[in-house]
Amino acid sequence: MSNVQEKLSWIHQEKHQKILMLISELSGEGRFVGGAVRNSLLGLPFDDFDIATTLLPNELMAGLSDKGVCVIPTGIEQGTVTAVIEKQPYEITTLRRDEETDGRRAKVKFTNSWEADASRRDFTINAIYVDSNGKLYDYFNGLQDISLGKVRFIGNPTQRIKEDFLRILRFFRMHAFYAKTELNEECLSACIELRHNLRIISGERITKEILRMLCSKNPWPCIRSMHKNDFFKHIFTINEQAPSFNSQIFENICQLEKTLRMQSDNLTRLCSIGGHHFPRLRLSRNQQKFLNLVYSCSASISHAKTSIAKNIYTCGKDITIGSLWIQQAANMHEKHEAGSSAERLKKAIEFVNTYEITEFPITGKDMLSLGLTGEKIKHSLAYARNWWIDRWAESGTYPSAQDCINHLMDKINNIKL
Repeated sequence: MSNVQEKLSWIHQEKHQKILMLISELSGEGRFVGGAVRNSLLGLPFDDFDIATTLLPNELMAGLSDKGVCVIPTGIEQGTVTAVIEKQPYEITTLRRDEETDGRRAKVKFTNSWEADASRRDFTINAIYVDSNGKLYDYFNGLQDISLGKVRFIGNPTQRIKEDFLRILRFFRMHAFYAKTELNEECLSACIELRHNLRIISGERITKEILRMLCSKNPWPCIRSMHKNDFFKHIFTINEQAPSFNSQIFENICQLEKTLRMQSDNLTRLCSIGGHHFPRLRLSRNQQKFLNLVYSCSASISHAKTSIAKNIYTCGKDITIGSLWIQQAANMHEKHEAGSSAERLKKAIEFVNTYEITEFPITGKDMLSLGLTGEKIKHSLAYARNWWIDRWAESGTYPSAQDCINHLMDKINNIKL
């Protein structure tokens, strides 16, 4: 068995053979394509399965349903249904070619041509098909590009991008995840020429691509190019005023990650590019809250145990770790400092991860019993908690509830509101 066939051995599993057999029984042909094929050839994990087929969507829906398969019309106008076998979803799409495109969506026409279907896909490494016998169908040398670590558009890059301008960001994301070479010059030039069209793409689609790219092992070459070539104002801002982005902090985070062999999360990486204000991105409330807190805490946090512990109690461990990444990267001025900076960061993160959170012994009810009301309760609790953590750092033991109350009674008139 060749190395390629060994990597594709998953296709012989019973459930994968079953879905292809069912399509065959309906007088159609099905082939796996896309991420599962690409990632298996790269030796990377995968859990999504896409199938291209000669059957029309209504033939799939009716035929598979008659055979007792759960079928969902997830994108039937574009030719896509989802079939579920043994709890595994398969996204099955009829072979198609683009009739009309406007840079956001395409009007498609179904076809029987596998090569026509392949030619409308985005990148060569995404257009490799595999049939039930494990035979490869590679119309645009995708297998060779995988072996060389190249990411490039199928055919003319400008034409591919004009079909869907989001492919500009997909190019950077695919490169960040799969490339071993420099950014392809022809593809990059086309992306630069057409970058202003990213403004017609919805914030939701932009957000999804950016956050996915920032999950890659080394997104720095892509972020560096995007910053250098003025992509950020089209991605992150509502108007075209020059935004304030600092790629140096992002580069420092990547250098720290490389030194530590540890990866920060994608939101912390996003924060390192431009803080917490990205008007075009459609972040969830929790994601925006994370950015806000990491950004604000990174300005005041230090590597002292008391500072870290206070941040843990105020914001939680995840935000504290994000703040430490930003703080250390922002204060790393030369590459030769990466070693010492990384060691400080490693110790700080280890402290966060091993720190046992002890319940603060007093509550708002205790403040009421002292005659405090309104905002003074909030500030008094914060003051008492900071004192409680300071005493722990000095002695290794947390003061009792009564100790906290006694200290408050002595100092309460001096608490700044």
